[in-house]
Amino acid sequence: MQKTKCYLAALVSGVLLVTGILAGCGQSKKDDHLTVYLWENRLMKNIAPYIHEQFPDQDIEFIIGNNDTDLYSYFKEHGELPDIMTVRRFSGTDAQDLQPYLMDFASYDVVSKYYSYAVEYYKDTDNEIQWLPICALPQTIIANKTLFDQYGIKVPENYEEYVQVCQQFYDKGIKPYSMNFAEDWANQEIIQAAAIGEFTSLAGIDWRNEAETSAGEIKFDDVLWKRIFSETSQFLKDSHFSKEDINVNVNTGTQMFVEGKSAMFHGYIPASIGSSRSARYAKIPRSDGCGTNTYSLFFTDFR
Repeated sequence: MQKTKCYLAALVSGVLLVTGILAGCGQSKKDDHLTVYLWENRLMKNIAPYIHEQFPDQDIEFIIGNNDTDLYSYFKEHGELPDIMTVRRFSGTDAQDLQPYLMDFASYDVVSKYYSYAVEYYKDTDNEIQWLPICALPQTIIANKTLFDQYGIKVPENYEEYVQVCQQFYDKGIKPYSMNFAEDWANQEIIQAAAIGEFTSLAGIDWRNEAETSAGEIKFDDVLWKRIFSETSQFLKDSHFSKEDINVNVNTGTQMFVEGKSAMFHGYIPASIGSSRSARYAKIPRSDGCGTNTYSLFFTDFR
């Protein structure tokens, strides 16, 4: 059963577009019965059938769970941990109370499929690997190239050009940039995007390391975080966001973009948009403040 759980966890880790997976050692009610908690409904539709095809003789029960570790901490307190848990948002601090109940992958072949640096972060003090990272879903600034060409505006290649482009579209009555501020994760996204140079600086890395391992309150110093909030504020102004944007959710923001009501959008291009729309899209590099451009924004949990 333990071997089957490891194989199944490895397969799940290869097909789920989430930021991490926890493989649990919860006791199944039957030796041949495995419970797999998925963090959202879409995974039940897209992933569960595929897993059943790969393990036709295995009794697997898929259940919709949650995208953080709070639910599983509750299950742990009541002795009801599932066999496999998929979690989209968590940090090492969040999952510390689950550590005694999680499987150690260090001795399994699945670990060899990852680059060593990819699993190094997930090692605990005993060198056990209880979490397996999964391919992240990259999000970036996406431009409606058709709209840019229509108005004779060049797709920006650095931040200075981005500011100019935003002003040009704003002057033409077109929203420069739509973003999903109504979603609960948007605050972290915008801060990390706007001040990425600070978070990747030596001071930023030191702060993130301390924050990710802190069991108590996380301190926000006046020096680093004054710069972070200042750069975030400037980015919001340069992008011509207003107080009305706080009500824009991911669906509204996406719809504004594909209908040509906004020139740029923060997110990714779903296959349904790319195949059903005549407009062309382009990813825009985001300057990190250090002379380097990055096309994709990956989100580190720095709570």
